[in-house]
Amino acid sequence: MPDSVEGWIAKGDYALYRKRRYEESLECYDKALKIEPECVVAWVSKGVALSSLERLKEAVQCYDKALKIESEYVDAWLNKFLDLQKLGRTKEAVNCFDEAMQLMREGRGLRINKRITLIKNDSPDYHLISQWLLELRPGNKNTVGDRCLDLLKNEKFEEALECYNKRVELEPENEELWNNRGVALHTLRKTEQALESYNRALCIKPDYEEALFNKGLALLEGLWLEEAIECFNKVLYDNPDDVQALYQKGFALCNLCRREEALQCYDKALQIKPSDGYVWVMRGVVLLNLGRGEEALECYDWVLQTNPKNVYALNGKGVALYLSGRSEEALEFYDKALKIETNMAALWLNKSIALRSLGRMEETERCESEAHRRDPDHDFSQEYFQKVYNLARKEKGETVK
Repeated sequence: MPDSVEGWIAKGDYALYRKRRYEESLECYDKALKIEPECVVAWVSKGVALSSLERLKEAVQCYDKALKIESEYVDAWLNKFLDLQKLGRTKEAVNCFDEAMQLMREGRGLRINKRITLIKNDSPDYHLISQWLLELRPGNKNTVGDRCLDLLKNEKFEEALECYNKRVELEPENEELWNNRGVALHTLRKTEQALESYNRALCIKPDYEEALFNKGLALLEGLWLEEAIECFNKVLYDNPDDVQALYQKGFALCNLCRREEALQCYDKALQIKPSDGYVWVMRGVVLLNLGRGEEALECYDWVLQTNPKNVYALNGKGVALYLSGRSEEALEFYDKALKIETNMAALWLNKSIALRSLGRMEETERCESEAHRRDPDHDFSQEYFQKVYNLARKEKGETVK
């Protein structure tokens, strides 16, 4: 365990930026502050973690404490600006931003930490900070990097890619830049180029967990499932409690029909994070494929107790009810889901299958048409889904004619 301020801050930063475990990061920063109550970095870091938990007023208090200790700490002014903006305290926010800009123009307090860009650029106004920083310091590579990351987080992927292409020319041995470039390419559906970028990152740093995970996602999307599992296994070797890696590994195993192994992944993930609705939904999917419909229903019911508007749980429960011969009840859940999300082709298709089983052919055809309109490239034939249904029945031990 860390026994120094620096050690607790480093552990907190790892939990905050790499794992998004905000409560855990708070505990680390508090321990750092117990050792050194006037540690400015720990106060700002704690503020960022609180902001990530939407505890904005507490976050602002942390920045204020940091600024009482060091009034020229730019990170504190900028983070305070962002959170005051979220709180609707615009006048105070503008004052904070002006203070930060003045410090930078005067060449004082130039301590821009990537912590801001990694966590805080979900603010709709954050891109302005990167642009102004770029204008103030156009030759600074860190500022260009902030600009790239800002574009990426604001979903301006083409511009982000162009920015990263320039940045890797300046720093070809920076694994983080290659990884982020891969993210931009992956999001633009340029999967093979994304994989090349992740591989460059991993050549520089073979144990770079984020690049391994992102490479696994790209391989998964390209249906290179065994290779994807290898990546997730490498992540899990160093961090066996990584819920996201367990989730994605389970998804790949499920697609390979290795359902018992997939179930083990989801069970382990739920031991670590019992409240993860996505894992409960996928556990239900695997149980359905194993013919364990009642257990699947329990998974979906658990999710719907905490979030009645979870479309995936509503859809999953509809499928489970349909497979148990309760088509009328299944329709109720498909309709609830369609009130929330009308553009999900699978929902329209699943509703059409339930309607067909009830002989309501006119409604069936309308739902099939809606499904095809939303996903024209998918196989929505009744024959295909009858095969899926028959497979589920066989796995339950039922006789299929």
